[in-house]
Amino acid sequence: MKNSYFFKVWQTNKLLFGALVLFVLGQIFFSYKQVETLPFFNYGMYSQPAQTQTLYTTVSIYDENNQYINLYDQKATRFWQYQLSYYAQFVTQNYQDPTLQTIQSRFGQTAFSNYLGQYLTNDKKAGLRFSEFLIQKTKIKKSKICRENYKWVKFNFKKVNSKIIY
Repeated sequence: MKNSYFFKVWQTNKLLFGALVLFVLGQIFFSYKQVETLPFFNYGMYSQPAQTQTLYTTVSIYDENNQYINLYDQKATRFWQYQLSYYAQFVTQNYQDPTLQTIQSRFGQTAFSNYLGQYLTNDKKAGLRFSEFLIQKTKIKKSKICRENYKWVKFNFKKVNSKIIY
């Protein structure tokens, strides 16, 4: 026991030992809650082969003349991809924020999860304000947001269907 790493760290630097113990306890807690954190990942993400994908979904914006608006040529490409995907999921779930499900699965129905939900999730009002935000950024008054499904056919994507979200 006196030759162990933890004992040597305790003798050398008590602050480092405390940080090390907190890190180990934190990793045990995150593993228990099934939260994947760096530098460790749960085995579950590697335990099954990847499923072949038949449909590819994207969220697109069209103007009043039904012309595609390519927001991805702008500087904030990842911003737009995330915002549009999140908004589409938000509307599909009847304005129930998917972040709330994550909070509740990790913390249950507790006062802490209610507190986090209040500050980290959106409501229907915020979802309706997204269209105003989109109009402001694109300068297009009447735009529509569509969820489109594509299939990979003969080395090219072919649109299977499209559904107007907003």
